[in-house]
Amino acid sequence: MREAITPQKRVGIALYKLCSSAEDRTVADLFGVGRSTVNTLYRQFCETVVSVLEHEWIKMVTAEEMARHIQEFEAVTSFRQSVGALDGCHFLISPPKEHATDYYN
Repeated sequence: MREAITPQKRVGIALYKLCSSAEDRTVADLFGVGRSTVNTLYRQFCETVVSVLEHEWIKMVTAEEMARHIQEFEAVTSFRQSVGALDGCHFLISPPKEHATDYYN
C-alpha cells in the first residue's frame, strides 16, 4: 500500500502549479508523484479554497447596487449594459439556486 501524501506536500503541489506555468509532468517529477495525482490535488485544493473563502470574498449585489455599477462603468468606459470587466479571465461562478437561470457561465 502506498504512503499517503502529506497535507504539506498537497498544498505545495497545488501552490507550485498555481504560481508557475509548469506542466503537470514537470510538477509530478519535482514532487515525486504521478501526473494524474498533480491534477487531482490541484483541483481538490482549488475547490477547497473556493468553498472556504467564497462566502467571505464573493458577494451577490442587490438590483440597486447593480444598477449603480452599470451606470458608473458606462460613464468611465462607454460600454453599455456592463457591470464591469475582469482582465480577460474566466471565473467560474456558483449562481444562487433561486436565480440559476439568470446566470451564464
